Amino acid sequence: MEVDRIVRGPRWIHWEKPPPGMFILNTNGAFKSRLGVAFAGGLIHNDDVGWIVGFLLNIGCADSVQAELWGTHKGQMLAKRLNIRTLIVEVDAMVVVCWLQRPYMADHYFYNILQDSWNLIAEGWVLEICHRHRERNSCADHLANLAQSREPRLEVLEEPPASSIPLLQVDACGKGFLRLH
Repeated sequence: MEVDRIVRGPRWIHWEKPPPGMFILNTNGAFKSRLGVAFAGGLIHNDDVGWIVGFLLNIGCADSVQAELWGTHKGQMLAKRLNIRTLIVEVDAMVVVCWLQRPYMADHYFYNILQDSWNLIAEGWVLEICHRHRERNSCADHLANLAQSREPRLEVLEEPPASSIPLLQVDACGKGFLRLH
């Protein structure tokens, strides 16, 4: 399991492109506690830092962990639909990374969605699952927030929303964000 290093103090964190021939799925969830609703967003990049596809997901009544899990699952399903087998999944929720890396008992609260994801992993659709800080996942974070203004459903994006282009450009040039803790 690859995890962003735990380092104290300010540091620059940036998105890193995958090795040649590989793809990265970045996902993120968002939860609005005052409304009790959750959202997710994600995108698949190639090794040229090109946008392959993205998605917005308005989940409805759910919590933050469900948002992270549903976002990861929908991204995996989208990659399978596009026949992308060289996929690295990057998520900023460590609990989801841990759940996906080792199957749980059938009585786990999220067993059904986890079982679908575990099957995709076992079938070879996912090569690696990594924890990444939100700053390294900024475009997915932005997409999750965009999902708030959408109807409760999955929306597949063939082209990046205009508001995400500056974030994609930051990713492409290797610039990052300052993480203070």
